[in-house]
Amino acid sequence: MDLSRCNCDKAGFCPAFRRKMDDRNHRWCENITEEKRINYFRQNSGVYVEDIKKNRVGIILINYHPCGGVKTWCENLIPIIKDYTTGIGCVNTPDESIADLGIPFGSSERYLKNLSKKSDIILAWGFSNIKKYSPKRTIFIHHGDETNVWSRDTINNLDVVPEKIVCVNPTVAKQNGYQCIPNCVTENRCSKTIDRRSNTVLWGHRFTAEKRPELAIEIAKVMPDFKFLFCGNMPTEDHLNQINSLQNAEYLGIKKNLSSLFEVSSVFLSTSEQESYGYSVAEAIRSGLPVVSTPTGIAKDLADIKVEGDVPISWAKAIRLCSGSFASGKEKIKDLNVKFQQDWKDLIC
Repeated sequence: MDLSRCNCDKAGFCPAFRRKMDDRNHRWCENITEEKRINYFRQNSGVYVEDIKKNRVGIILINYHPCGGVKTWCENLIPIIKDYTTGIGCVNTPDESIADLGIPFGSSERYLKNLSKKSDIILAWGFSNIKKYSPKRTIFIHHGDETNVWSRDTINNLDVVPEKIVCVNPTVAKQNGYQCIPNCVTENRCSKTIDRRSNTVLWGHRFTAEKRPELAIEIAKVMPDFKFLFCGNMPTEDHLNQINSLQNAEYLGIKKNLSSLFEVSSVFLSTSEQESYGYSVAEAIRSGLPVVSTPTGIAKDLADIKVEGDVPISWAKAIRLCSGSFASGKEKIKDLNVKFQQDWKDLIC
């Protein structure tokens, strides 16, 4: 099979990957390097699946996106448990950056079942039908809070009784009796300094309904003396037009790492209606950047000022109070990092 080029004339069944490729997969395959294409083929082709070596723990996720909480969680966890890890699987086709984790990966049914067969424990993240893949032992990772409908439905519809439920959210873990292992925030995703005098508000999220970008834009409108920086994926044309119409607002595109923006900001803003954990919030706090947020995810415990409702003036008042200060929860985030590493070592290693 010639893997030096894409083998499909258009999206459809690919004879190399032996699977149906949607438009997104096909575009990736057309533009990716030969080395990455060959590596991806070897990890996902049934011919190579049997090469997975038996080990203690396998990880199966619902999705793996190019940025976001799941990716960051994996990047933090796998170095700790790598010697005990069979591989990582994804129910849906993962972003190609999953190869950077440095362990076997795949998303075919054959791969997932073999991963399960060769693992003593499965860490399951984000899906309910665990029985299809799970061996005798399953640890379910619960990453939402009570405002996250999708996460709540997922855990309520589990088709197995997991050996343990690990929750990344301290409040939810305490309410439900789950073991709490909060997410880790690494130094390379944080800044060492912030610009307290810049009067600059940073909003860094996906432009989706639950993140409420429209509210953030309305807040910018009532604060002409503050600069607003917007970044994240999936903005609509209307979002971009509204931001571009404001003299005090700018859209900076997709940023996989916000550390350089933390340095030039004085407040981090989160208008999310629901939040699983809120990595960007945690990273801002770890950088010393004060956070104004809805009481969701980790912000419920650590945000400097929590605001409910959608009245822009109320949010503006909170931002003015925070701007020029330091995040009050910075040391608590440091403590959570130590807990993350030690608790996962105790659980898996």
